[in-house]
Amino acid sequence: MTINDVLVKNLTYYRHNMELNKTSFAKVCGVNRTTLENVYSGLNTISLTTLEQIADGLGCKPSDLILDWDGELKK
Repeated sequence: MTINDVLVKNLTYYRHNMELNKTSFAKVCGVNRTTLENVYSGLNTISLTTLEQIADGLGCKPSDLILDWDGELKK
C-alpha cells in the first residue's frame, strides 16, 4: 500500500465518520474540492502545506492522515 493509498483510506474514514459529501468535506478541510479529488484519484501528490491544512481542518495531526492504522483512530 502506498502512502497515497493510506492517505485516501484515512480521508475516507474521516469523511464517512463525519457523514459529509466530498464538497462539504473539502470545505471542512479548508481545501478546494478539485485538490481532494486529485488526491483521491492519485493524479496529484499532496504538498506538506496542504496536508497540514487538511489536518488542521479535521482537528488531527498530519501524521494521523499518513500512518496506516487498523481500527479507529485514537485522539
